Amino acid sequence: MDNFWIIAIGFMAIILYHTVRWFLGMKPDLPSQDSDDGWHISSSDDDRD
Repeated sequence: MDNFWIIAIGFMAIILYHTVRWFLGMKPDLPSQDSDDGWHISSSDDDRD
């Protein structure tokens, strides 16, 4: 069960991270390159699994 909670919490953290990055990316006062970097960084995280 411990592994389940680690995976579940990690999965929720990734979703929350994507949501925050998307929300920040929607703001016109922030450069779009910021959110692009976030997506690239998260892609490498998926490959690490």
